[in-house]
Amino acid sequence: DGGGASGTSYTNGHRAIYCNQTVYTPSHVINYTLNLRLIGLRIKNYEADGIRMDYVQRCEIRNNRIEFCAYHGIMLGAGCFDNTIDGNHVSDIVPGDGGGTPPYHPAYGITITRDPARSTTDAPISMRNVISNNRVERVNGWNGIDSHGSQYTQIINNYVKHCAIGIHMEDGDASGVGAYVPSNYITIEGNYIISNQGTGFGVGPGINLQGAATNGDPQLSISVVGNTLVNCGTTAGLYTAGSHGAIHCYIVRGLTVTGNLLENSQGVGVWLDEVSGAVVTGNVMRGLTSSGGLQAGIYLADGDCTVAIDINQFDAASPALGITAASAVDGGFEYKVGTNNIKYGTMTLIGSNLPTPA
Repeated sequence: DGGGASGTSYTNGHRAIYCNQTVYTPSHVINYTLNLRLIGLRIKNYEADGIRMDYVQRCEIRNNRIEFCAYHGIMLGAGCFDNTIDGNHVSDIVPGDGGGTPPYHPAYGITITRDPARSTTDAPISMRNVISNNRVERVNGWNGIDSHGSQYTQIINNYVKHCAIGIHMEDGDASGVGAYVPSNYITIEGNYIISNQGTGFGVGPGINLQGAATNGDPQLSISVVGNTLVNCGTTAGLYTAGSHGAIHCYIVRGLTVTGNLLENSQGVGVWLDEVSGAVVTGNVMRGLTSSGGLQAGIYLADGDCTVAIDINQFDAASPALGITAASAVDGGFEYKVGTNNIKYGTMTLIGSNLPTPA
């Protein structure tokens, strides 16, 4: 226990548990910790991280209770391979002064990230880690589960509630050395995500995929399968900057979005922008809250998109619930809408901006 009343102040400015045996000076020597097991711990009231591990292999973080930390509940940093984060309960990751007062800084329930000060040689990209069966709650100002540049990560059967973004995958950078690394070969499957709606905090995507926007490198081979998302998305205008869908996909090559259930999405169900080799199929969308008076089950944004859309179910009374495209699209835009999309009520292709289907 870091001390202090829960959620009001943090009196311990350190991490509860930190594992890193790499030597940084006078020369950089990587030393890996192997087969460490952290099981059944109770951690609360730390101003930094609950658990942070760098340069670890085949370690287990299981069945721990972590609450009221200001940065990260559980963090895997550089050089983490074949580790398992399973069955933990992480809650109340509250940046600011400990009571949730802005300004906020990045804070994550569970994250796999990069060392932004070092190259991928000195700080290898973390790979083949599993985040499963965890409960992550009340990371109201930031992300429930996160990755910056990890590879071959499996995010399976987690319960994520009341986070600004439920599951967030983006690039990891190495400042000064130009090593922008997208999160590639990611499986996001069987997760249950409930947004911040009703908490007074901002509502963002349930699942957010973002390639390396700095240099344009895409995320590769991302599967979003069998997840349930409730009240996710944003309430900003459909065509305004910063809008996102319940599932938001930006700069992705080789994308599968299938078998997901989207309940009462805010404005847009699935948002696609600069994606190629994408398949959006077998999803069920029940209800959309109007955004700027418009609603779209699937939205093709103004970047290049190559996507097949088929066998989805749009279930709502709104006549505007369907598929739409932005008013301005770049070159290379093509899509294919199959004949097997199921509709209840009236579904339309909205607006006059849709190009001829490929």
